[in-house]
Amino acid sequence: KAVHNFRWGIQRCFTFYQFEKSLHPLIRSSNLLERFFREFRNKSDEVGVFPNEPSCLTLFYLVLMREHAKHDRVDFAKTG
Repeated sequence: KAVHNFRWGIQRCFTFYQFEKSLHPLIRSSNLLERFFREFRNKSDEVGVFPNEPSCLTLFYLVLMREHAKHDRVDFAKTG
């Protein structure tokens, strides 16, 4: 069973190699996604209680746009 689990797990670890090489640094870990959810959680804690679902979705969108802008600035700095 241990060998089976190892083989199953190792296959899943290398699935990112199926994508273009330029994407490997972005998708080899979930750090960006984890950071995004942490930022959203921090901002939602500041708000407290949302009056309705659209207000929560609006905050989600704004945090997403902010994180996207941060990522774009980093890429621009590398190419500029």
